[in-house]
Amino acid sequence: MKMKIKVTSTRLRNPFHDHPLMKKGGVHEKSDKTKRRIEKQKLKMKEWYEQSVCENILLIPFTRGQVA
Repeated sequence: MKMKIKVTSTRLRNPFHDHPLMKKGGVHEKSDKTKRRIEKQKLKMKEWYEQSVCENILLIPFTRGQVA
């Protein structure tokens, strides 16, 4: 009786599957630097808006008893 030779095909595995750096993946978030910059921009816009609104209120002529 002849012995059967077991032939297994070697299948390439995904080399990135268990790579340690791949464990750091996930949801991408904005960096802390970007978050600080956005907050700074919001603060400047808020200050600019408040300043421009206050200036416009002071520039509106106020007359007693008359509505424009």
